[in-house]
Amino acid sequence: MLHRLAEAGLARERDGLVRDGHRLAPKRLWELTYSPSCVRLLGHLPRQRAPMSAPPDSDTVPPQFWSLFWSGAEGAEVSLARDELHIAGTLIGNRDLSAEAWALQSVSSETLEVLANSRGYDAGDTGSLIRSELRSRRSVTA
Repeated sequence: MLHRLAEAGLARERDGLVRDGHRLAPKRLWELTYSPSCVRLLGHLPRQRAPMSAPPDSDTVPPQFWSLFWSGAEGAEVSLARDELHIAGTLIGNRDLSAEAWALQSVSSETLEVLANSRGYDAGDTGSLIRSELRSRRSVTA
């Protein structure tokens, strides 16, 4: 379909770099022109459901957050079982709110307690966020 759109002058194929974890990888990219004729053609495409992806391994950091790790280890190599405090310290208090939310849900209460008592995480918005998460977990178990 993309090749037909390219023949009609509505799409263009090019090589580009795309973030793959913490690296940039060369990929084939397509650009579509935003025009009424392109939108009309896309409206006639058959509806297809995206394939179900396997649930992520609960011990690994999702690939979209790998670029946030800079300690020399690749994000794919970091695991909750071994590096939970490092993961929490890297992602909680980070500007990426999705990464922060994932970390808050994924790390243990024990790790959050250690982080809450660590310099730089014990005060301000980050400290309040960690304490709030801990209070929430305690109220659920009570």
